[in-house]
Amino acid sequence: MNYLSHAKLKATETDPVILAICSDCLLFLANGDLPPENTEEQDRQYLDRLAKHSKGFFNISPTCSGDPSFSWTPCETCGSRLGGDRHDANALIETIEGAD
Repeated sequence: MNYLSHAKLKATETDPVILAICSDCLLFLANGDLPPENTEEQDRQYLDRLAKHSKGFFNISPTCSGDPSFSWTPCETCGSRLGGDRHDANALIETIEGAD
């Protein structure tokens, strides 16, 4: 599998990639859980970001293997720029227009 590189992505409809996802996305994708401290408005904003940033990916599945690593890199499914653990998730990508 290849780690996703937004800058130089070439894809066919079924290319597998590994995404670096935040802990909120890990819990949501694995269990459907949203952070309990969130308001309804925060939940809606999170789900909107998730839909926007994960567009083009399908079958996103946390691997739940290995140790998470701290990173300031944005989450590749929701776009969060908060520093924190990043977990691996497998995904397939659809063809992305404009990829060289």
